[in-house]
Amino acid sequence: MFKSMSVFGFLFIVIWGSLLACNNQNRDSGVKKDNPTADTVVKDIPLDEKGLSPSWYRNKPDVEKKMGLATLENGFDSLQIRLWYGYAFHDTSQLVILTNTKGIWQGDFYNFQYHLNKKGDSIESISKQVVTAAPRSGWPAFINKLFALHIQTLPDYHKIPEYYQGMDGDILIVEIASKKQYRTYSYQAPSVHKDQFKEARNIEDILDLVENEFGFYQVRKF
Repeated sequence: MFKSMSVFGFLFIVIWGSLLACNNQNRDSGVKKDNPTADTVVKDIPLDEKGLSPSWYRNKPDVEKKMGLATLENGFDSLQIRLWYGYAFHDTSQLVILTNTKGIWQGDFYNFQYHLNKKGDSIESISKQVVTAAPRSGWPAFINKLFALHIQTLPDYHKIPEYYQGMDGDILIVEIASKKQYRTYSYQAPSVHKDQFKEARNIEDILDLVENEFGFYQVRKF
């Protein structure tokens, strides 16, 4: 079992969302314009109910930089999947990175904690704990189960009619990148919607699969 960090009472949505909610960055704000391969990657980035890229997406480059992670928006050879776990009223988040490099899979599991500046209006640093692990049933069986849950093709929850879109709450953000494609999507409080929407049920099953295969437990259940 992986050990989670303690509660400090900050909103994940505030930390990763509202800090730059008024920011006018465009949809490709996470792309390094000096990278000549960036323009060759087909991108699928969701829009919120206002027709804007979600605030968490606009803040993602800063979080990646402070965690020492490269952006996936320029593509990845061969395949990488990231699952970002965000918890409301909590300064701790989690991240799962599943990487396939030339046919070899690796799983990296993060517990990380935000440290704000003195004003509390921006992230000063991020501390992290990382563990590398393999699935109990083996990589082929695990990946087959994961893809059977349509992790690569699930729609963003904003595209699902009647899916309640609250102001804040726990959220799962998924990023998937291959050499020529990048997409990201999110699901807010999937456990609340799992009986109404099959897509939310799939997200819950994905979270359960990761937990059962790797022993990587959520800070709290969504």
